[in-house]
Amino acid sequence: MGFQWQLLLPSLLSWASAAALGISCTCTAAIPDPGSGILKLLSHEYQKPVAAALANAGPNKSQLLKTLQDSPAEAREGMALLIANMPGSDLHALDSGFLASNVRLAYQVREEVPWGKDIPPEIFLNDVLPYACLNERRDDWRQDLHDRFSPRVRDCKTPGEAALCLNEAIFQALKVRYHPTLRPKPNQSPAESMAAGYASCSGLSILLVDACRAVGVPARTAGIPAWTVPKGDANGNHAGNHTWVEVWDRQWHYLGASEVSKLDHTWFSGNAGNADPTQPAHRIYASSFRKTGLSFPMVWDLADNSVNAFDVTAFYKPRSHVRLDLPQSSLGPWLLTITLADQIVAAEAAASTAEFSLPGGEQYQVSLQSPDGYRRSKHRIVLTADPDQVVRLK
Repeated sequence: MGFQWQLLLPSLLSWASAAALGISCTCTAAIPDPGSGILKLLSHEYQKPVAAALANAGPNKSQLLKTLQDSPAEAREGMALLIANMPGSDLHALDSGFLASNVRLAYQVREEVPWGKDIPPEIFLNDVLPYACLNERRDDWRQDLHDRFSPRVRDCKTPGEAALCLNEAIFQALKVRYHPTLRPKPNQSPAESMAAGYASCSGLSILLVDACRAVGVPARTAGIPAWTVPKGDANGNHAGNHTWVEVWDRQWHYLGASEVSKLDHTWFSGNAGNADPTQPAHRIYASSFRKTGLSFPMVWDLADNSVNAFDVTAFYKPRSHVRLDLPQSSLGPWLLTITLADQIVAAEAAASTAEFSLPGGEQYQVSLQSPDGYRRSKHRIVLTADPDQVVRLK
């Protein structure tokens, strides 16, 4: 934790009031005809958002149009997602070369890694493809981190295994350590952290997320503006903010950047379990590149609501081992997706059963789709607090 949170309390309270009212950044502009030129090649989902983004891009519009025009058909959806959702400052600044390289390498690494084909498209587009985590400086990091660390994860079989390998290796290899004051600023980019040799928990998390994305591991930053525990309590917990990393391996898991531990087992697990979903300052947020209507609270600049977020507080509650018994299918494994409050929290291809670790006391929607896409079904399940549960889907 790189901040004296008490000094930020007035700003934090102001931010929390805005968050409670659902205030987020919106931009309005005249929307050009979405049916013209390159926009006609985009799916209906992206035509109007991309048109609105281009209208707000000023002189940089030509660079963004070039990236769309030059994108291969298989990567055009990814490029459209970036343009439609990027912050206004990026609309005015990022050139076609930066974006094209980022997208090309992201799609390339998905083909390289053994788990790439199993990443749900929505997770790939939101948590591998993006070029930034928070409001850090925009570095062209993907090729460098890929070249440095893809050999380290070559023998890993799962994205979770790769994330743990990276967390043990990259900080020593790059000579970056945690320090709350010697780091130049809290939201450092990878290059800034490498140059300084020190980073805050946010800077460490940004570096780990980018390294994960560079080798095809879906990852995002997560954090809380202020823990609910008293400062210096008897258990050694601390009040204040903290930032960490979530990685996808069939479902979302968490780990502390530059900490050696198993997934979902860190020094702050108890603190996270005490997060208060009724108080915006005490909720846990996960960053999202796609617009969500909720902003990620960056305690170093609470006035900046340009980074989108999911409220993931519920996922830090005690979890249960859940086995889902699936209907019989002669067509092959079901494509199974589990959502909680409209967020994908787990997914895999499974034939007869699927097992996950999920918070109890929550209501989930389970979607099943046959491999050919013709058979689909949706199921609502409510988990209890029991540590082991079996749910039969008919």
